[in-house]
Amino acid sequence: FLDPEVSEWRCAVGGGVGKLVALLCVVAFDCQKAFFATAVVMLSATMIQFLAPSASEGSAELAAVAVGQEKAATVPPGFAAMWVLMFSGALSMCTMSFGATSAWAERQGAEPGTPESDLAVKVSSGLLMGSAVVFTIAGRALPTIVGLCGGPESALLAAQAAFSLSLASFTSVLPAAVTGAFLVLIYPVADQVLMNVAFTWLEKQPDFSPEHRGRMTGWFNSSIAAAQIVAALALGPVAAMFGGSLVAVLGGTALLGGGIAACVAVQLRLRRRIVMHVQCRLDSSQLPDGQKSLECQEAVSNHDQCDTAGLDSTLSRRAELGFFGSRFV
Repeated sequence: FLDPEVSEWRCAVGGGVGKLVALLCVVAFDCQKAFFATAVVMLSATMIQFLAPSASEGSAELAAVAVGQEKAATVPPGFAAMWVLMFSGALSMCTMSFGATSAWAERQGAEPGTPESDLAVKVSSGLLMGSAVVFTIAGRALPTIVGLCGGPESALLAAQAAFSLSLASFTSVLPAAVTGAFLVLIYPVADQVLMNVAFTWLEKQPDFSPEHRGRMTGWFNSSIAAAQIVAALALGPVAAMFGGSLVAVLGGTALLGGGIAACVAVQLRLRRRIVMHVQCRLDSSQLPDGQKSLECQEAVSNHDQCDTAGLDSTLSRRAELGFFGSRFV
């Protein structure tokens, strides 16, 4: 089995290569041929999977353990916050995919069906091609990017902020060069974080059980499906409300995503402080007053944060803290 971070960047790079191939098909062929060419590539990639070994020695041992010691699936603390961030990011991504080229033409003042509009669409398509290249490069550097952000939760929050800024940049107030920079350099990095980081976070949770990987992964994937449903049902009517303005739709999605990220950030901060407070109480109750750390005394009295090194041990002991299990996410 691969280390979660190795699996993370390999999946990210694979996704980048797939996006590049799809865009090349769109550029090289007309609409119908592009669909057929993409279908052939997808079928070939799927058939290659049959050439891989059906099971490894490690997976056989894991299956034996799973049969003998099956555990009930437990939702790790923070799962709901990660799901919401994935949903918000996926909604931003769907909105960008739905309206990027047309919104670019709109911000340039080009009327649909005119030569100016066709030129604007070609320019925006070229920017999306550049975005796919950056998407692939960012995939290889994804573990480093997550580390610079301070961890998966912070990385997803930063990704949503990047999504919101990228969508909001389509306003005509900003120069076209700024919008292009966001579209090529910022948006694809956020896209990689959205598509991969939550799954690595799941693998690293203290109580994660490999036999429940499929179920937990499916729950995370449901956030993307839910975002696609919302986008399919809402984006058209919302655009109609604003007179067909896709720039307004992108701006509204930016505000919604930013608001969701702010609420999740507050919730995560609150949960972290409660974890620290409870951990300090547990640790302090087992020590004489003279041996209690100053940080924990302050945390117990002020509900403040104590030593952050206690976070991992707190999460591993959450089963002892009844109120703090899967109900408090």
